[in-house]
Amino acid sequence: MKKIIHLVILLAVNSIVLGQESSILTFKHSVLGDYFHLEFSNNSQNLDFGACHSKNNYNGYDLFLDDMSPNPKFKGKKFFVKWGYKLVEVADPIEPWKTEKVKNPYIKNIELLD
Repeated sequence: MKKIIHLVILLAVNSIVLGQESSILTFKHSVLGDYFHLEFSNNSQNLDFGACHSKNNYNGYDLFLDDMSPNPKFKGKKFFVKWGYKLVEVADPIEPWKTEKVKNPYIKNIELLD
């Protein structure tokens, strides 16, 4: 219970810091498709941290295996995640020579809760 109260306080403080968000998220899936997808969600949002894969701070958690599939040890687990946004160049999946810069979330810090 103390840990949850501490996290609620952290959420409130972190929401004040510009460019940083935080939430308790469930690790849903990872897959290498049109690009790498690293999906987390909660009741109100779905986030894909895959486009910023090289910028993510995984804090030592091996969330995915060598083939980029989700590590069963962490799939479905809840994490406290702090994230920000970066502009990344993303290729069009149909016309890969066309790229555009888009704002994508990246993991600043992650902590396993359960």
